[in-house]
Amino acid sequence: MYIAPTTNIRLLTGVPLDSHYENTLYFSSLSAQVSYFIGKTKYNLVEQTFNRVTNGVSRVGLPVNSLYDCNYMMFQNTGFGNKWFFAFIDSVEYVNNTVSEVHFTIDVMQTWFFDYTLEQCFVERCHSATDAIGDNIVPEPVDPGEMVYNSYGRLATGDNGLVNYVIILAINDVSGSNAFAGKYDLIPSGSALWAFNSGDLPSVEAKINEYIQRPDAVTALYVAPQRILGWSPVDGGENILNHYGVDTHSKPVVSFTQTLPEAHRVGNNSTLNGYTPKNKKLLTYPFNYLEVLTGTGSALTLRYEFFDGTPAFDIGGTIAQPVSVSLRPDNYKGTPSGQHMSDEQLSLSGYPMGSWLNDAYEAWVAQQSVPLALSAVGSIGSGFVSGLATGNLPAAVVGAGMAGIGAVTNVLSEKYQASIAADQFHGTNSGGNVNFALSFLDFYAGRRSVNAQFARIIDDYFSMFGYAQKCIMIPPKHNRAQWTYVKTIGCQGSGSVPNDDAVAIDTIYNNGVRFWAVPANLGNYSLTNGTL
Repeated sequence: MYIAPTTNIRLLTGVPLDSHYENTLYFSSLSAQVSYFIGKTKYNLVEQTFNRVTNGVSRVGLPVNSLYDCNYMMFQNTGFGNKWFFAFIDSVEYVNNTVSEVHFTIDVMQTWFFDYTLEQCFVERCHSATDAIGDNIVPEPVDPGEMVYNSYGRLATGDNGLVNYVIILAINDVSGSNAFAGKYDLIPSGSALWAFNSGDLPSVEAKINEYIQRPDAVTALYVAPQRILGWSPVDGGENILNHYGVDTHSKPVVSFTQTLPEAHRVGNNSTLNGYTPKNKKLLTYPFNYLEVLTGTGSALTLRYEFFDGTPAFDIGGTIAQPVSVSLRPDNYKGTPSGQHMSDEQLSLSGYPMGSWLNDAYEAWVAQQSVPLALSAVGSIGSGFVSGLATGNLPAAVVGAGMAGIGAVTNVLSEKYQASIAADQFHGTNSGGNVNFALSFLDFYAGRRSVNAQFARIIDDYFSMFGYAQKCIMIPPKHNRAQWTYVKTIGCQGSGSVPNDDAVAIDTIYNNGVRFWAVPANLGNYSLTNGTL
C-alpha cells in the first residue's frame, strides 16, 4: 500500500536539553511548547517519508556537515495524526554527499508532557511552594559546620537586667506566740527579710546594730537581683512583707515578661555571618537559632520558628536563700502565654552570701551591764539584811562591802575580757562568685548560625535540589519562578503513554529532575528563584 510522504521533520539547534534528564523544560500549554521548539528550527523538512518512532533513524536529504550543530528534532506524521514527537539527536552519519542519517532518541518528558498524569507518591525532596521562615523544617542531610554568633549580649539591658542587686538581711524577729515572721516564696519563715540598695551599706550596718543585744537574731546577709523584688527599696531599707501589702504574712513570687531585643531577632533580610541566604530554610534550625545563656556557662537552644510572634520569656525568681532565677520561653511550641514547658527552661543561681561583724565589747555592754549591776546590788543588799537580822550591823556592812568588791571585780574582769576579744564574725567568708564579682551573673542572648562559607555551600545545595519533604504528595513541576526540582520514590503515573516510556518517566522522577520555566535561563542558578 502506497503511503504519501506527509511527515514534517524539523531539525533544531541550541535546545538546552540532553538525554541525562537532569534538566527539562516546563510549559504551561501545548501551544507554548510547540512554539518554543519551532523557534529553534534550522531545517524544516516537509513531505518526508513516515518517520518510525522506535526505529531511531531518519534519512534526510542534507549534507552531513550541515547537521553537526543540530542537537534536537521534532517530527509529525501528519498522515496519521497531529502529535508532535520530540527527540534528542544522538549522532549524524554520512550516506552520500547529499544524504545523511540522523540517529535520535525520543525525549519522553517533552513528548508525553501533556499526556502523562502524575499520581500521589513519596516525594523525597523538591522546591517548596512557600518559603517563609518556618514553613520548611524537615531535617537535611548536610553538615552545618562550626557555628558562629551573629549577635550576643544581655537579654535585658540597663535597669531591666539582673545585674542591679539588693542586699537582703534575714532577721529572726518573731515575738510572743508567733512561730513565723512571714511567708516567702510560698514557704513559711521564722525570719523577716529586709531589702537595701546595694550602695546603702550604712543602712545595712544600722539595721544590724539594732540587734546588738541579740546579734544572733540576724541570721543571714546575701544579695539578690533587684528586678525580682518588683520594686526598688529606698535608702534605709524596707521590710519586704510590709512593702507588698498583700497581707502581713506573704510576699508573692515575682515574675515578668522579657521580650527578645531586636538585635537578636531573625527576619527575611537577616544575614548569616554576613552572608544573605536566598533560601529561607537557612534561617531556621539547625542553621540559625536562638541561644539563651547564663553567666555561669549553661545554655538553652531555642528555635525561632517555634515562637508564636516575637520571642519573649517569662522570668521569675525566689527572694529567700538560695536565690534562684528561672527563665522559660513564652508562647513557644504551641504552649499558651503563661503556661510553660518544664523541659525548656534555664536557671540562674550562685548569688553569694555576705558576712558581718558585731563589736564584742559593745555587744557585751548591751547584753550584760544591767544583769551585772543587779548582781552587785544583790550581793550588798543580802549582807545588809543579814546584819540587821543578827544585830551585828558593822560586821554585816563589812561583809557586804567585801562581797560587793568581789562582784565589781568580776564585772571589771569580764569587761576587760570583752574589750580585748575579737569581734564576732557572722555569715560566710567563702560565698563569693566570680561571675557575680565580674557582673556576669545574668541572662544573655545570641543568634547563632552557620558561618558564611558553609552558608553559601548549603544555600547553593538548596537552590539546586530544593528542600527535604519526605511525604506523600503529587510531584510538583512548577513551584518556583525559574526552576523546580523534584525527586520521588516509587513514582507512578497514568495516561495514554506506551508502557516503556511510562516506566522511563517514572525512573526520571525517581532519579530527580529539574523543570525550567524559562528555557533561556536553564543552568543559571544565580537567579532569584522565588515562589509563585
